[in-house]
This record gives sequence, C-alpha cells and structure tokens, in this order.
Amino acid sequence: MEKIKLNYKKMSQTRESIKQRTLEELWTRGGHLKRILDSNQYEMYEKFHAYGRSKSSRFVFLCSRRLGKSVLAFALCDEFCRNNPGSRILFLSKTTENLTEIVDQASSVFLATCPEHMKPEYKVKQAKYVYDNGSEIRFKGMDKAGPDSIRGVKAQLVIFDEFSFMDNLTKLSKVLLVP
Repeated sequence: MEKIKLNYKKMSQTRESIKQRTLEELWTRGGHLKRILDSNQYEMYEKFHAYGRSKSSRFVFLCSRRLGKSVLAFALCDEFCRNNPGSRILFLSKTTENLTEIVDQASSVFLATCPEHMKPEYKVKQAKYVYDNGSEIRFKGMDKAGPDSIRGVKAQLVIFDEFSFMDNLTKLSKVLLVP
C-alpha cells in the first residue's frame, strides 16, 4: 500500500490565497457590503441609495443608539470615494475627541476585510483618509472653531454624525448646506 504525503502548509497557503482573491473580488465589485453590514444597516444603505435617486440633497437616519450608524456612514463615504475619483467628503461630529473614537471604531470594523493594497491611507495630522484615486474623507469635530472652521470648504458629501448633539445647528446647516 502506497502512503500519500500531504503538505498541510501548502494547503493552508492555497486556502489563504483563495480567501485573499475572493476578498479582493468582493471589494472590487462592491459585494463586501453585504458581508460587513448587518441586515438593519444594509436596509438603511438601500434606502439611502433609493432616496438619493430621487435627486434630493438631504437624507437623515433617525434611529436608536448602537445600531451601527457610524459604520454605515463610513461605508457610504468609502463607497462614494471609490466610485467618484477626486471627491471630498466631510465627516463631522460634535467633538474632535468623540469623532476620533467614532472614526477609529467605524473604520476598523469596515476596513477589517479590505485587502491591504486597496485600503485608503489615514493621515493622522490632517485627520483624513486619502484614496489612490485622489478622493478623501476629512474628519472634523465642531467643538474647537465651530461651523466657521469649515466655511468655504467644498464637499460632494457631508456626514453629520451625532447631529442632534451639535451646537449651532442652524448656523452649521447654513454654512454647509446652503450655497
């Protein structure tokens, strides 16, 4: 009887290679969102896109705490950046400290399965993610300089995370949303 010698190391490497190629394909075609977002987040994602086709300029998620709104917001930003070269997104929150924590948690969850060569680069000093296609997501807390700190900044998409906790909502809305 002939013995068959199995190379478990090579089999493991092959499985890892297949996994990496599959993830890369999912991230390239957009199929990664169904793997990352839970059913509630994915339903909100679909509603956002359906509403966006109605040509409205404003969309609000009003839902409970701990639902994953920040991860969904980051997913929408990431998708927009990948599909719109040279775009700029503002991701705003009440405080810089709060925003740093939100961004760290949301981006780490969202980018956990992203192949390394497809990940955007995070620039700590500028507090922004930069994509290979020139797009960027800028993160800004409204606690230090307030709405005036973003006056004149052009952006194709603006995310207000924890909007109800921000000060000067009327001024903030006018500075950003009204030309």
